[in-house]
Amino acid sequence: MSMEHSASCRLLVSPLPVPIPGPLPVSVRAAERSVLLIDSRKPNSLRILEHAAELLRREGVEVAPIAKKKNPVNSEEEARHAEFARHRGLVLLGVFD
Repeated sequence: MSMEHSASCRLLVSPLPVPIPGPLPVSVRAAERSVLLIDSRKPNSLRILEHAAELLRREGVEVAPIAKKKNPVNSEEEARHAEFARHRGLVLLGVFD
């Protein structure tokens, strides 16, 4: 569903104006040859990420220390989003079912 369609549906339900977010800038190429892995704290997630980090290092890719979510169920708080966004390489969030 497009943002315009979503916003127009909300107008039918609620007369209050709803802000429509602007475009989200996305890079298709990392600025640096590095990876930040984020452990989702799911079963075996850390072990899988450690193995992935080892394979990446063998290929000459810089791998930052594995970050860990504080809670496997809840999404990260805004402060952590900003922290991860500062990484100039590829950011990969965990292992999921």
